[in-house]
Amino acid sequence: MTATATSPYLSIIIPFYGTADRQWLQRCLDSIRQQGFDEVIETLVVDDGGKGPGGARNKGIRQATGDYLLFVDADDYLMPCCLERCLPWLKQHSPDMFSFGMVRVNESEQPQLPPSYITPMPVRCYPSGAAYMWRHNFFGTVWHHFFRREFITGNALLFAEERFHQDEDFLLKAYSLAGKTLVTDTPHYVYVKHALSITHSSTLAMRLRRLADFRAMLRRVSAHIRTLPPASLARRAACRRYLFLQADYVQQMVRNLCRL
Repeated sequence: MTATATSPYLSIIIPFYGTADRQWLQRCLDSIRQQGFDEVIETLVVDDGGKGPGGARNKGIRQATGDYLLFVDADDYLMPCCLERCLPWLKQHSPDMFSFGMVRVNESEQPQLPPSYITPMPVRCYPSGAAYMWRHNFFGTVWHHFFRREFITGNALLFAEERFHQDEDFLLKAYSLAGKTLVTDTPHYVYVKHALSITHSSTLAMRLRRLADFRAMLRRVSAHIRTLPPASLARRAACRRYLFLQADYVQQMVRNLCRL
């Protein structure tokens, strides 16, 4: 499949806030340009419009024209050869989702390429996202997945806006509805941990807000589960993930109450 200037193969969506560090954004954009696939990708840097990363991602979904979507946070970046190694799998198999690994680094660190990054990339194929979710736990963020755009728009999948934890229910819904799903543990995404990030704020107000948003996310997940066919693998897998999230919520309550 060949993309043209008016029909890119991949749309990369980057939420960006007016107060965010533009040097981080430039590093992110440089990591995309260095992939060497300018002719088949479009990069959308989207302002959140005061609606948080969920609002920016929803806006990006509406603007995107690529066959596939990839979400990248402005303060993170892609590993070298990410697209070189992943795009052939997308083009050959046309999955609804393709999930890959990531590495975490501090602001001053550079990622070390693990041995798995320079060897043939092992990729597992599942008949559905539910088949994968039924047997595996995963990190609940959207930025280490390729999504087929028509799959996302056809199922009206959108992010909760002005909320924390909006990735969790979006990803659960996507896995529960996806058909063919590819998974590799090879890391292609660098998540940068910032000491002063708002998501790591320890103020009482922020901790209470995050807990409230987690409860709201659980309610959205519960509502979605009720839409899935009874006794289906999709429903059983979504329920398994829901129990995992409930346990995570209890841990967060205990952790935050201990800090009061």
